[in-house]
Amino acid sequence: MRYFILFYFLWALQGVEAQNTNLVPNPDFEYYHELPETTSEFFKLRDWFNPAGANTEGSLPLKATPDFLHTDGLGDARLPTPSWARGMEIKPYSGKGIGGVITFNKRNTREYMCIKLKKPLEKNKKYQISFYYCQGKGRALGAWATKIGVGFFLNLPTQQTNEALQPQATVVTPDTVSARTWRKFSQEYTAQDTYPYFTIGNFAPDGSDARKVYGLNEAIFQDWAYYFIDLVEVIELASPPVEEIKITPEEEKILERASYVQFKTNEATILPESYQILDDVVALLQRYPAGKLRLEGHTDNVGTPAHNLTLSQARADAIRAYFIAHSVQAERLTAQGFGLAQPKKDNATEEGRAKNRRVEMIFKAVK
Repeated sequence: MRYFILFYFLWALQGVEAQNTNLVPNPDFEYYHELPETTSEFFKLRDWFNPAGANTEGSLPLKATPDFLHTDGLGDARLPTPSWARGMEIKPYSGKGIGGVITFNKRNTREYMCIKLKKPLEKNKKYQISFYYCQGKGRALGAWATKIGVGFFLNLPTQQTNEALQPQATVVTPDTVSARTWRKFSQEYTAQDTYPYFTIGNFAPDGSDARKVYGLNEAIFQDWAYYFIDLVEVIELASPPVEEIKITPEEEKILERASYVQFKTNEATILPESYQILDDVVALLQRYPAGKLRLEGHTDNVGTPAHNLTLSQARADAIRAYFIAHSVQAERLTAQGFGLAQPKKDNATEEGRAKNRRVEMIFKAVK
């Protein structure tokens, strides 16, 4: 028994871990091809890439470039006090490496850091999007952005010069973003498509209220809105359990009786004596507006298989048409014929053949 309990625990734990998997590879900039010798060597990071002038992932950036800084880096890429920062101090939130981007300046410069997710987002699924951002301690930069965030792309994003990228979907900060210590951006997002590419930066167009200036004479750069980035996560959220609506035993009996609607012999014309039971099914569908009904036509073994298949489909279609004519939405109804392939009773007797001539009604509804 204890072995079974251990197996179940490990299986359940594996399911939880799978649900909490971060889809961002190298989320805290710890893995690299080489340590940076200067801040702009973002291309030395693994997985991450710069869309500026790059036609393939990992291409050497040609124009605007995000930054890669590391506690073991060289030159002005060395943390916690990169030489270009002139007295600013920045320590990683997680591990030893961080990224950095200009989100705006007076030349409308924007830098972006991009990555291909471990697997594309799934349409209509919910995800928790988060990353940490900071502008460093000590001496200040000259500005901060009013909105930064993430963008999702269906295709590899490319930036020609310093223009704003135009992702298919964005998740941005709701207010002014000033951060002298590490702050967490976190927001729930429902995917609108199967996006494989994820990008961090400022997606506001030129001329928008994309930055605010500190107005400090002692600022490092008077008009730079620059952010260090760390610990980026895209985590799939568990879907809420689907609760199926159960109909009553009396309603199940209505569907059972309606499965034996009477037709003209060898035709798909419904006989008048069956109208009442079909009206009872209409009333049932009206009581459950979220419900859907599947109609499955079947026959006995009299006649050829091809003829019976056609007849079973026609009879299922006839009942579907009756329901539509009585104000049931067409999209709630499906009909399929199976011919003689799925007998319920032995076709050797008349009683058995009568049970096999049917249009089963399968009802399903969820909250």
